[in-house]
Amino acid sequence: MKFYGNGVVWDKSNNRPLCRFTNGVYETYDDRQIELLKPLYKHDREVIEISKEDYTEILPFEEIPVEKPVEIPVEKSVEPKAPIKNKKGVKK
Repeated sequence: MKFYGNGVVWDKSNNRPLCRFTNGVYETYDDRQIELLKPLYKHDREVIEISKEDYTEILPFEEIPVEKPVEIPVEKSVEPKAPIKNKKGVKK
């Protein structure tokens, strides 16, 4: 997530710099940094939070439903043609 600001942001809980804006932009994927910076600085997008209820249920491999294969009708077998001969009359 990109944040827009200037200078250095101090992390008072760890007593060290949290981040430094370069040319007015700081980009991070760290959840803790995002939570700390989001209410204080402008950012490029909203983070969509997904709850456990939004996930689909994960089934064990044995319980995954499998469709039965479609049976393809077998047609009459075709008789092979005569072997192809090359220019010299030798069979390939």
